[in-house]
Parts: sequence; structure tokens; C-alpha cells
Amino acid sequence: MAGFAIALLANHPKLTEQGEVIRKHASNAVPVVILVLGAGIFTAILSGTGMVDAMARTLLAVVPDSLGNLIPLFTALIGLPLSFFMSNDAYFFGILPVLAESASHHGIAAYEIARAGVVGQMLHSIGPASAPLWVLLGLIGKDIGELQRFALLRVAVVSLGMVGCTVLTGAITLT
Repeated sequence: MAGFAIALLANHPKLTEQGEVIRKHASNAVPVVILVLGAGIFTAILSGTGMVDAMARTLLAVVPDSLGNLIPLFTALIGLPLSFFMSNDAYFFGILPVLAESASHHGIAAYEIARAGVVGQMLHSIGPASAPLWVLLGLIGKDIGELQRFALLRVAVVSLGMVGCTVLTGAITLT
């Protein structure tokens, strides 16, 4: 904020110019600020109440112990919808550590869970919790529904292809 104030004063010394600059860019900046604050509140509520741990345990309960070696694949697959709907903070700081800890009980290294967790980032980029998306939408004058109707199926198919590639290349293992 201090840097913005200094830059604004240095580049636009007149108060009327400053107001014009702020009005011109507010439509792009305000939704992003609100999204970031909302994601922070959401993350704090989820982690502070133990809801993230409960969600991760619930998701892991679906995988029987005999299929524990599939936790990286399971992580990659559930990471697609979770990263779409959740903020990165809640997903990477809340869900993935619990999955990594659970995977370690099956002899799976944490880095495999980390690799599996990043696969969903393509879907996150068009999800409602993606701050850069809101800036882009403001710049091009489109709404999120229009973008998602156009891109969601394509991005989901490519994301599933990425899951397949991670398995085929050994980035995540099934052993």
C-alpha cells in the first residue's frame, strides 16, 4: 500500500489524476482483493476448526488399506475438483499435508503426494478461487460462467491426461 501511494504521488501529482487512475483500475483490483481476503478467511476457518483434517480423513477413508499404494493416484484425482473449488492455501497447506502423512504410513514419499497434488492446477486456474482469473475477466469484460462454459470440459480432459502422464512417466507411482 505504501509503495502504491508513493508511485501514485510520483506519477500523478494532481488529486484529480489520482482519482481517475484509482477509478480506472478499481474494477480490476477490488474483486481480487476481496477474493484474497475471502480465501484467507476460508483457510483460517477450515484449518482453525479442524475441518480440513476431517475432510482429508473422510477422503482417505474411501481408500482401503490394501489399496494404500494408490494414494498418489487418489490424490491426483481428488486434487482436480478440490483445487478447482478451494483456495491454494486451503488445499496445499490443509489437505495435502494430511494426505502426505497418511501416504507415509504406506511407504510413499511426501514428494509423490506433492507431485500428485499439483496436477489439478490447470483446473484451479479457471476456478472461482483463482485471483488472476478475476483480473483477466475484468480486463476482457467477460464473466466467469461464460469462460467456464467454454473451457471447463477442455481443461478437465487435459487435466485427466496429465494424471495419466504422471503415472506413465513414473512421476507418481502405483506400487
